[in-house]
Amino acid sequence: MKKTFYLLGIFLISLITSCTGNEENIINDAEKLSQPANKTASKFASKGEVLEFKSFEDFENTIEKLYLEIEAYDDAFLKKYGHLSEDELDDVEDELNYNDFQPVVDYEKQQNFRSLRAIIAEKESKWLEEQEGREFLDEKTDPDNHFVVDDVERALLNEHSEVKIGDDFYKYYEWGLVKTKSYESLVRSRLLSRQNSTVPVLTDLDFIVIYNDPFGGGSGSGTGSGTGSGSSTTIGCKKTITREHRYTNGHNGRRSIKVKHKVRLNQFAGAPKIVTIVKGYKKRRRKWRKRRTPIGIQFNGKCLENCDQELMVSKYKSVRRRRSRRAKITGGDWWNTGAGTLKFGIINQGIKVKATQYSWSISKDLYDNSHMSN
Repeated sequence: MKKTFYLLGIFLISLITSCTGNEENIINDAEKLSQPANKTASKFASKGEVLEFKSFEDFENTIEKLYLEIEAYDDAFLKKYGHLSEDELDDVEDELNYNDFQPVVDYEKQQNFRSLRAIIAEKESKWLEEQEGREFLDEKTDPDNHFVVDDVERALLNEHSEVKIGDDFYKYYEWGLVKTKSYESLVRSRLLSRQNSTVPVLTDLDFIVIYNDPFGGGSGSGTGSGTGSGSSTTIGCKKTITREHRYTNGHNGRRSIKVKHKVRLNQFAGAPKIVTIVKGYKKRRRKWRKRRTPIGIQFNGKCLENCDQELMVSKYKSVRRRRSRRAKITGGDWWNTGAGTLKFGIINQGIKVKATQYSWSISKDLYDNSHMSN
């Protein structure tokens, strides 16, 4: 009997010691989680999580290089199949599962990188499947409605819209762009809710604001209307615009285009830039798809240097059977005084952007997307 009590006592002592040890381990783990990340984790992003570029020029040149590769890749495809009718070409693309952005896909694979572009493209494909049988595309639920409007630029950003350039991490928001040298701050910013991702909060996390849209805008969508964002230090002169709209073809309701605009005083430290992208869509056999339709973009009008002196703008790009068309105007298209040395702004009824699909066209004012006839 005594032996039994003795063994029971040893068991209880062991149990208490074990529980105390486990409790201490739990407390220690909780304290570790509440503390800042270790020094190694706070300095370096894991490979493939954030792409790194040596400079702003390197970042921009990579975008331009990928666009050239897309053009060459699609030109080679059309050289082989361009003799087919439009519907026959659609069937070949469906059969081959052809992707005109394949050079970008290959680039992402080489970098072992899961990009914002890839994430949006997957969601967009699923969304288009869900549009089967609809008379019009449901533009409000389109995953492509993102404040980073340039599809290739998205390929250089991760799902949090982040990239590293030089020694700094850059992060896009609907209202602007911020940077930090701290990877720890970057990770913490991902935990913030959309409402809490404000300038004061991010400043407390050691972020510096590169540009800020005071109107709190972002991308807008709509069929012939919608909203966009713009920022200005001079009344009637916007230096930042991000906008996208979808329009139904006035000559054929089975076709539509999506027009996306980006205006930046300085993207990072380079020349001022206007980028407009037109995407063509067509419904065939009850299914909406990004299809090859003749589309074009034309800029014509004037902006203001330093929101004061008028500068004329004129550019036109068109292509047969292209799914997407991008037109870009930079500071070098207006002046030769060096990138980033002058500022410009977009004025009301100043620049007309004309988007075309077949013989149908729609003209809008770049400033506020209102109709513009001249």
